[in-house]
Amino acid sequence: MMRFMIRALIFDFDALILDTETPEAQIWQELYARHGQEFPLNEWVRSVVCNSAARLDPLARLERLTHRALRRVVPTIS
Repeated sequence: MMRFMIRALIFDFDALILDTETPEAQIWQELYARHGQEFPLNEWVRSVVCNSAARLDPLARLERLTHRALRRVVPTIS
């Protein structure tokens, strides 16, 4: 078994290397559309950019708009 020593870690907090906000916003827009709702993109962008304490919870908001509980899937690391 070969072991490798980690020599460096790269943290991309400002998304200069990889943009994760755009695909995430697109997925939320698609999910909201499937439920006949419009995703509040401006509010989401403001909460991401400002990293505010009152961060938007897109799933909770969609549940309120549709008046039904939606399944929450929590990813696990194995």
